[in-house]
Amino acid sequence: MDFALSQEQEMFSGYVRKYLDEYGQTNIAREYSKGNLGLLHTLNSGLAELGCNSINVEEEYGGMGLGSLDMVPVFEECGRALLPGLLLETNGLVVPLIQQFGTEKQKQTFLPDIASGKCLFSIAWLEKGGSYRPSSIQLEAKEEGDDFLLNGTKIMVPETELAEYLIVAVRTSEGSS
Repeated sequence: MDFALSQEQEMFSGYVRKYLDEYGQTNIAREYSKGNLGLLHTLNSGLAELGCNSINVEEEYGGMGLGSLDMVPVFEECGRALLPGLLLETNGLVVPLIQQFGTEKQKQTFLPDIASGKCLFSIAWLEKGGSYRPSSIQLEAKEEGDDFLLNGTKIMVPETELAEYLIVAVRTSEGSS
């Protein structure tokens, strides 16, 4: 099996690397750790303009309609630069979830904004003393009309100050799974 990047993926990786190099690579993480979010917001806007946020979003929702593997060069370059932010959570986790399990209304609401870089998600999964297994989810969601009332606590939710929305793993009924 050949795991090499295609010529197009290699070229796009070069564009992303060059763009991140203009901002000093790991300098972005240093500034973020000091509380300077301005540089990160500027950088995220530029990544969106390059098309990084739209790669795996379906074309009918403003994306390129490419696969998850086409995100690999972007994630590699972001990892190389120690780039903080929610690109991985949003495009690596949330986009596939919404595309596969979301309602048409959810797709129309969220995917175009994700593709344009206007919307970022974080994931609230882990609970105190728990693991990432479904059996560890204790946060309850009780339906109240059109809404759900959440009762419980999540910990270590990545970059909540950058997220417009959260995907929250909850339990809606008792059981072991």
